[in-house]
Amino acid sequence: MKAVKTIAALIFLSAIAIVLVQPVLGADDEPPRDGMVLEESDDGVAEGDGDENGDDAGEGRGDGVSLTARYPGRCLRKTGAAPSGLLAARRGSTALIGLPGAVPAARVEVSGDVAWSPSGTFLAERGGRVFDQRGNPQGALFFEPREWQWSPVADCALATTEHGNLTFSIPDTRRKGIRLVDAPVEDFELSPNGRRLAMVIDGRGLWIADLRRGRVVQATEGPAAIAGWFSNRSVLYSKSRGAGKLRYATGRGDARVVRGAFAGGAVVRCGGRVLLVAEASEANAPLAELRSRRGRIARELLPGPPGAFDGYSAVTCSPDGGFLAASTIRRGGKGPLVLLSSEGEVSRQLAPGRTANPQWSDEGLVFVRFGSAGRGRLWLVPPGAPAPVPTQYRVGAPTQYDWHVR
Repeated sequence: MKAVKTIAALIFLSAIAIVLVQPVLGADDEPPRDGMVLEESDDGVAEGDGDENGDDAGEGRGDGVSLTARYPGRCLRKTGAAPSGLLAARRGSTALIGLPGAVPAARVEVSGDVAWSPSGTFLAERGGRVFDQRGNPQGALFFEPREWQWSPVADCALATTEHGNLTFSIPDTRRKGIRLVDAPVEDFELSPNGRRLAMVIDGRGLWIADLRRGRVVQATEGPAAIAGWFSNRSVLYSKSRGAGKLRYATGRGDARVVRGAFAGGAVVRCGGRVLLVAEASEANAPLAELRSRRGRIARELLPGPPGAFDGYSAVTCSPDGGFLAASTIRRGGKGPLVLLSSEGEVSRQLAPGRTANPQWSDEGLVFVRFGSAGRGRLWLVPPGAPAPVPTQYRVGAPTQYDWHVR
């Protein structure tokens, strides 16, 4: 009888020990219950047998790369915050924060480009520091990151260190610098819905992680450079950064070449459209749209700029999707800002001289216009206004800015 009691006691203590060593999950880390997994609609890309040259054999294997931490549930949910309308403009090591039509309310010291979190609550800078809307320091997301980006849907950020460690951080918690992948990462980008992660693993090709389920699959072998996402499933890439054919893959053994498209252009998501913007060259047209037809992604050319311009440096679409605003390239340098129809036809010139970085929203169109002495200023085109007006931002020539409008 004593032996039976002794055995029962040992079993009870062992059960307690097992419970104590389990990781504590917060509400945001709760695994999905049956029936709660939300699937995006497929983008229509059919599973194929490699690219047109047959040199992507072996895709879809996921051996050897895995997630080392559970990606928080709050990082997968879209923030419901309304746009703040605040603009952060940087020149050198100084950034100003405020509304475009008013005197800036705060000035902060930064070490690189600035970006608002999706909710507009936090402003992060290249060095990893974070500020609130009034410019008050809120600690650090990362320390000297090599590359970083906010999630497109939630106030969570990812970054790589100089050693290639990919980590995630949440600004208003202690969860910062948590390693996410067990292999060195050269390049990465989150999908538009924030649920998938494309990664170039050092010496091992392109991989795609399903952050909701914690699964990682290999999309391609060999060198890869991420160009952007065509949809929430299909990632665009090339085998050499800025060169070669543009390709796409979903991690299901379907890597293929995008018909007629070459790497080197910027992939711009404009409402429900995916545009490829590039300086005119023998390989690339200035403006094209990527579309999925009959299970294949192909390039469809849009009208190019007038003969006086070489191409476009930046394109943004109006909130209703009816127009595009584009900074042009002329003789290898910055050119005027032009208004395009949704099909790419030049409608009229919005601003003469040299312009850059247009950004459009319900509040109007903001862009940088440079004077004869090379000093720039932020200008605003209010809705319905016939011409742009200068903003109150006097930061010389803004080298970069971010407007939290959508």
